[in-house]
Amino acid sequence: MDIDIIEKEPLALPEVKKIISGLGKKAKLPDVQQKAHTFANEFGKISPAQAEKLQKELKELEIPMFTDEHIAQITNIVPQDLAELKSIFVGSKTTIAPENFKKILDIVLKYRK
Repeated sequence: MDIDIIEKEPLALPEVKKIISGLGKKAKLPDVQQKAHTFANEFGKISPAQAEKLQKELKELEIPMFTDEHIAQITNIVPQDLAELKSIFVGSKTTIAPENFKKILDIVLKYRK
């Protein structure tokens, strides 16, 4: 069985949880989906509703070179300080201005439990 990938989209763990939960009863899900759901439940730090709001606020910042992949990682990690936030960008060619890091962190801290 060949599967064609039509579109790729970065998803945060709360989004994965919401999508898989909407597929039906856990007992009927294939093993890989059950494992993904369990992982999303265990490691997702915020609810799907909070994740949606956080991602919307981050996108509204319109920071140059700030991608959906970065937003998904920030949503997964929900960094607690500047060092943790900056670690998301290590190894990428993205340069974020210090004032933009502060804007991002100010928004993220509202969603930390």
